Amino acid sequence: MNPLKIVKLVVLLCLPIFSSASYAVTCTANSVSVHVDPIKISHSTTAGDTVWVSNPQTVSVTCRDTDYMPHGEAARIYIDPDHEFAHFLQGTNMKLVVSIDGRPYDQSAQAVTTQYQATLPRAGSDNYCRSNNHSHTSDCQARPQTFSFTFNLSLVATGKLPDPLPALAGRTINKVFVVDGIGSINACGSHCSTSNPAKNFGPALNGLNNISYINCEPIVSISSDKGTDTVEFGRISITEAKVGKDNSHSKQFAVIAAEAAGKHECRGINYAVTFTGTTSNSGAVFTGQGTPDIGVTLQDAAHPGSGDIISGNRIDFASSAFTNQSDSRRKEFMATLFWLKNPPQPGTFSIPVNATVTFK
Repeated sequence: MNPLKIVKLVVLLCLPIFSSASYAVTCTANSVSVHVDPIKISHSTTAGDTVWVSNPQTVSVTCRDTDYMPHGEAARIYIDPDHEFAHFLQGTNMKLVVSIDGRPYDQSAQAVTTQYQATLPRAGSDNYCRSNNHSHTSDCQARPQTFSFTFNLSLVATGKLPDPLPALAGRTINKVFVVDGIGSINACGSHCSTSNPAKNFGPALNGLNNISYINCEPIVSISSDKGTDTVEFGRISITEAKVGKDNSHSKQFAVIAAEAAGKHECRGINYAVTFTGTTSNSGAVFTGQGTPDIGVTLQDAAHPGSGDIISGNRIDFASSAFTNQSDSRRKEFMATLFWLKNPPQPGTFSIPVNATVTFK
């Protein structure tokens, strides 16, 4: 996949830094590896453009107390714990972004506190565990917890990419991130490296050598039913509000990638689009800032039964690409109203959603 342009869809509605504490949690899951398939990127790629987006993966993680911390811990995601990406991407003008349940975090975030509990408190343990005779017994360990989350990975340009790209061949990133507790990282604390690696579950990434340039530079745009990049729902009475999705208020719009006049470099190229923005409901409801009462969900108009589009997830335009008979690719979507509160506060609401188009 590769970076093209980010265009903005506007929906208008009238109405740690690592702690010095020792680790206390071991988190395990089935092995997960993410592969970068061959992708093409444009020579015009600039800061903020998305170079590559992975498919989403859902993992089930089980965490256990290993240091007798009976009060339990929240789960954290530690990005690039062994500093593999920080070294590997030097000179590329790219950074790693990890999206957890539709919310993006880049390498600078380092430690991200999630909505999940790594371990649960052991009830009635305070007085019992204060005794040295009891503090290191199983009754003074927090209760294990299993939880699931969905993630995907992306590479985002931080500036104009060098040409040619630095050699990225043959390298596997062993831990893109790890799941741990709030104390710090299992086995290495705040001093992790490839020679002293983090031990908890984390996905690997390989195939970074599959990124290469292409001369195709299509023009990307959004078109609503009014021919603009704004989807307008018009005036809606708050008496219609009922918490949840309101299928009676849906609007269609399209994401379009078109060749410039007289250009033919894009023939045979496929595309994908990724929607991002401020969300709730595990990334399915786009809310924007200052819109606590109302949101919008997005659906693939060609596959309405496939469910709501999650922020950060990749949607392919189609199996076909530019041909000699067609100089544009068009993908249709639906925007559907979602009431977050009943009754909502009346007023005008604006919900910005970024649509990032990449080569496939």
